[in-house]
Amino acid sequence: MIDENYSLLPIDPSIEKRSLEYWVKGLIYGFIRRNENKEFEYINKGKGMAILDYWVNTYTTDRCSAFNLFRGNLSFVLADYDKLEQDMTDKKTSEEKKAFVDDIRKNYMEKYSLNDKDIKDLIEDKRYAALVDLLNSEKEYVENEI
Repeated sequence: MIDENYSLLPIDPSIEKRSLEYWVKGLIYGFIRRNENKEFEYINKGKGMAILDYWVNTYTTDRCSAFNLFRGNLSFVLADYDKLEQDMTDKKTSEEKKAFVDDIRKNYMEKYSLNDKDIKDLIEDKRYAALVDLLNSEKEYVENEI
């Protein structure tokens, strides 16, 4: 159960919010990607290998499963993601930062989210309710917190 990141304990709401924050930032800054098999991968210096540039494969194309695996490893990525984000934003002028934030808010779903499914189709198909909820939470986070 530990390897699969399952827990019988309820998830702390603050951890849930931080998980969503770092998931979204990981997507925006390119710390989360999809490989040639469309499986989600993320940078994790605590568990990844230097020879693979610290990319860790989730071995799933399912966004909700990938998010749950990422959330289960959140403690390993917090400091690294903060530093990587800082390194990227320090290189930008205030005008570039504003333009970047505007672009994220306008184009999150199309450009940053790595969602490869039609939103309307997902909403209509009740089998994807959890995925719709996750995507909606991501978009709300972008609108309200970025």
